[in-house]
Amino acid sequence: MQHLRTPVKPSKAGFTLIELLVVIIIIGVLAAIAAPGWLGFLNRQRASAVRSDLVATLRNTQQDAIQRRQSRQITVIEDPATLPTTPPTVQVGPVGAAGIAQVLGGDAGLRGRIRLNAYVVRNGAQVQANTIAFDYRGLPTNRDNLPFVIAIESPGAKQCVIVANLLGGLKTANGSACDNPIVLID
Repeated sequence: MQHLRTPVKPSKAGFTLIELLVVIIIIGVLAAIAAPGWLGFLNRQRASAVRSDLVATLRNTQQDAIQRRQSRQITVIEDPATLPTTPPTVQVGPVGAAGIAQVLGGDAGLRGRIRLNAYVVRNGAQVQANTIAFDYRGLPTNRDNLPFVIAIESPGAKQCVIVANLLGGLKTANGSACDNPIVLID
């Protein structure tokens, strides 16, 4: 007895070219939507890493001045000409000496195109100043240079560290609050 057989059709598994193109287009559109947000997130994280290192450096310099019982200073190295290739850097050392260069932010500072901008606020105007010194008690030596602001600027992110008062208190801020640090001090 012969069994009835149904003819076997060849398998048509897989994707058609149109289905594959639709999936690729959807992935491209989603990537185009997500990329700016991701880049902004990375820039904010890199600026935060530099800010964290800067706060630690300022505190360490104050403590070093107290422990050594001599004035210590931090000088912000600002060179816009070498911005894409050099990370944010400060020099720390005795007053009047060159000091030791410290790179801020590690790898984040190298890749982030982060720029440091140091200034003091006088009569509501920003005046460029790139050095702050602490005396043997850890207090700022030049009271006229307060508040002393170090702005950390990267594409899409602005943060700052502020030496706010006569006691050398440090504050941090984001965005437009860095432009008017007097409000933060009060």
